[in-house]
Amino acid sequence: MIDYQIQYDGLALLLLGVTGLYFILQPKHPSLQRDIFLYYYWVVVVSTVLDIVTVVMMWHREIFPPWALYGVNVLYWSLSLLIPSIIAHYARSLAANANAIRTGFLWYLPVVACIFLVIFVNPFTGWFMQVTADGQYIRGDRVLVFPVLMVFYIIDAIIHLVRGRRFISRVQKATVLGASAIIVGLGLIQVFHPQYLLGGVIASLSVLMVYFSFQSFDDKIDPLTALPNLEGFYTDARRLMEQNPDTGYYTIGMIDLQHFKMINDLFGKKAGDAVLLDFAGRLRRRAGENGCCGRAEADHFVFCIPTGLVKARWRDSGIVHITQPVDYKLRMRVGLYTVEDPQLPVGQMCDRAQMAMETVRYNYVDYTAWYDESLRQALMEEQRIADEMEQALAEDQFYLKYQPIVRLADGRIAMAEALVRWKHPELGEIPPSVFIPQFEKNGFITALDAKIRETIFANLSRWQEAGRTLVPISVNFSLLDFAQDDLVGQLEALSRKYAVDPEYFKVEITESVYMENPQQIRGIIDALHRGGFQVFMDDFGSGYSSLNVLKDVPMDVLKLDLAFLKTEDAANLGRSRIILQSVIAMAGELGMGTITEGIDAREQIDTLCAMGSTYGQGYYFAKPLYAGELGKRLEDQQAH
Repeated sequence: MIDYQIQYDGLALLLLGVTGLYFILQPKHPSLQRDIFLYYYWVVVVSTVLDIVTVVMMWHREIFPPWALYGVNVLYWSLSLLIPSIIAHYARSLAANANAIRTGFLWYLPVVACIFLVIFVNPFTGWFMQVTADGQYIRGDRVLVFPVLMVFYIIDAIIHLVRGRRFISRVQKATVLGASAIIVGLGLIQVFHPQYLLGGVIASLSVLMVYFSFQSFDDKIDPLTALPNLEGFYTDARRLMEQNPDTGYYTIGMIDLQHFKMINDLFGKKAGDAVLLDFAGRLRRRAGENGCCGRAEADHFVFCIPTGLVKARWRDSGIVHITQPVDYKLRMRVGLYTVEDPQLPVGQMCDRAQMAMETVRYNYVDYTAWYDESLRQALMEEQRIADEMEQALAEDQFYLKYQPIVRLADGRIAMAEALVRWKHPELGEIPPSVFIPQFEKNGFITALDAKIRETIFANLSRWQEAGRTLVPISVNFSLLDFAQDDLVGQLEALSRKYAVDPEYFKVEITESVYMENPQQIRGIIDALHRGGFQVFMDDFGSGYSSLNVLKDVPMDVLKLDLAFLKTEDAANLGRSRIILQSVIAMAGELGMGTITEGIDAREQIDTLCAMGSTYGQGYYFAKPLYAGELGKRLEDQQAH
């Protein structure tokens, strides 16, 4: 029998070596499975080594005293007693989504007590085993305590498999059940056939190591959090919906942890991973027994819970306060989709939840948004715009209109503002309020603005060659335009290319653009002035204007919004007049001109003239004009 045992041990070590090599070569391991695997792996490795030592000692009984053989067997028994508790702990960890009972000291007490008895009591009582003077192994009459202990932990493991069955994959269940079966075999062999020692059992356990290794790389488990990945979540959510197929019973949610990269930058990737693990645990608890959750990617998570529980479980402010390992407040965005058609692919449901989430990405008041048909239509329109914008630019679907800016004193055109329009071949005129914000968001605005600037210089050059009197043209610049490395150089190049003096091209920026990066914008404005370009501040007074802007930035002209004077409240109207007159006077003192926008009545002109405003713009004078229409007006004005 000893000859066969050494062969078993050789096979065991071979399997253990292959398993360990496979584990090392894998790039990622789910943290939960990795820890359990390594713990289990080394228990078996040491047990196998002890088995080899036992065989060698029995071969050479004349060299090794009985007490040495006894000591090796005590160590083996102690390790064997750990194996069922490892399996049970693994099952409890897998069932964490089902809010398993926390593993405390009392749960470990049986195995700790048995190991204590084996090490400190058995030498005096022989309750469990003895080794005779000639090296024979004798089973004790109370060795049945060990199978009872194993059965206790196996039952505990099976209970938790049942409790967490919705969240445990078939591979995971098979791993626990297979390990449990081998543990039962281990107990039976040790109790009823102690002469076989450990060889065959250890070989079997070594085969199980391969099983554990493959399970560690379950392709439906997220490597870091041990939550289901997106594919695993699809499976879990589909299973839930098959159990409750009623329309609207479940809601799919998509979560984005905003600015999570800052945690990695500030505290390191290890701290970032710990925060993700913490949040994953919180999400498990929120999903509960009647829901499921997973990690989609990076800092995006998904969940599926009954619709009736959404308000109760997501009633907080969208702030998640993490205290360990770092003290940090995470801001999250949540998109929600009520499942109207349970037969729809879960991936498509998640897409709809993500669409809703994107609508509150920059909203610091509401952190949740629900998907509905109107949102779907709006997003489809946005997607169509994004798909066709480059083709539209190449086909000259974008064109300019010019709204005259007149001197209030005599009504003559002094300059004009260029306004972009989009005439789609199928949709017709698309309002700037629809496409400009989207272009700002996706960055296409820089390409469009470059085309607009070139068109303006080309028109000015053409009018100049025709002998017309030129008037300056102003155009609004995006924040992204100011992020370009050589914006001023580009304008100077256009001025030289078309032989148009920079004084005829005016740069408009809004106060909000300036406030995004005051120092950088101030530097560019100074460079524009050195290049001969004037700078207008657009919409001054329409937002939360700051006097610091007037103090710090050498603007040439303020464009004021006449919304100051558009109120039905007489008391407010009086206050508005005072404020507007003060701003106009202050601008004059600072050497700035003023253009008042939004003029649509004659009495407004009289009021503004009395206040000292120089220029005006609005539908009272003219709606935005095509280039030819503006040229005709300028010709008529020149003739008179």
